[in-house]
Amino acid sequence: MITVSVRTYKPGQLGDPDRKTVLRYSGDPRGDSGSDKALSELLDTVISGSEAVLTPKVCCAECGITVGEGKVSSEFGEIESEYLAEHLSGCSSAVFFAATAGIGTDRAVTAMSKISPARALLADALGSERVEALCDLFEREVTEELIKEGKTAVPRYSPGYGDFSLECQKQIINGLQCQKHIGLTLNSCLMMTPTKSVTGVIGIRDGTEEDDARDRCSNKCSGCGMKDCAFRDTGGTGRKG
Repeated sequence: MITVSVRTYKPGQLGDPDRKTVLRYSGDPRGDSGSDKALSELLDTVISGSEAVLTPKVCCAECGITVGEGKVSSEFGEIESEYLAEHLSGCSSAVFFAATAGIGTDRAVTAMSKISPARALLADALGSERVEALCDLFEREVTEELIKEGKTAVPRYSPGYGDFSLECQKQIINGLQCQKHIGLTLNSCLMMTPTKSVTGVIGIRDGTEEDDARDRCSNKCSGCGMKDCAFRDTGGTGRKG
């Protein structure tokens, strides 16, 4: 039986938004607003109003897993993925999670689009950055909790990367009863509502590891097969939602 827990956060716990990431998500590959005063001021306005609409939540469950050749089995069902199986190699359990910035961001973007498309674009990009910040915070918490138990957390890996199919979101969202716990749903086109939401898996290994270089490397964009991804960042982590 899957035991689900829910964590609710305040927007301020996510830290300050990464302006460069927001701009990159909005379509600016440089992620630089310094040379454009109007853009910088507009981004300031969008950021200042974001806390009023953000309702960050995560629901999660830890369960045992069996890693086979090209597949991972658990109470969430069987997931066929060479990438995920390799990523979770050596793990006997994992944390399955779903995180959302809340429906408020979607509503704000819709409202802004009728007044200022540019502002709506930045608000949408900020929502993507904020849910990633939420995932980072949740992952740090899980990592710290596991360290106290003498265990090691393997960085999160989300459906959509490599051959970890987006279809697998169904198993995670249904297993966690996301609609009940955090108001998150998935439609037939595999689009989540609220849109600024992420699902993923954090592996758990017994014992501690001094050298986790393999884990860090496998979680970079360079380790993902989606070479044409608009959010690709070869210098960053493969965690974009």
